[in-house]
Amino acid sequence: MQRGRPAREKARGEACGCESREIASIEHQWLSSKARSATVSMSHTGIMASCEHLKTAKHIAPRVHVCEKCVEMGDRWVHLRTCQTCGNVGCCDSSKNKHATKHFHATQHPVMQSAERGEHWRWCYVDEIMDGE
Repeated sequence: MQRGRPAREKARGEACGCESREIASIEHQWLSSKARSATVSMSHTGIMASCEHLKTAKHIAPRVHVCEKCVEMGDRWVHLRTCQTCGNVGCCDSSKNKHATKHFHATQHPVMQSAERGEHWRWCYVDEIMDGE
């Protein structure tokens, strides 16, 4: 087994190495097409879903490139996300504190956008749909 690969791929890789690569390729293609679908996504039931929040959200650029709550706590973050309702910048769910998601739960502001350079995707917390790339 290789380190750093998801458990489901490890198990497949043990049975058949080529099957694992083919499945990973198919999963990557599906995820790439999902990310590119502007405000339309396949739900877990296989039904196409659209998101009114993503359709109507206006772009708000981050005013800072730090998670201010993490700075106050003396903590670090992995990636930054910007609320597309009020402009709050918070850390992502890969970060220890998950301030962007905490902001959603506190405010119910539905859409956040990656604040990382070169990334142009948004996420709707309410409908659990991503758009952009």
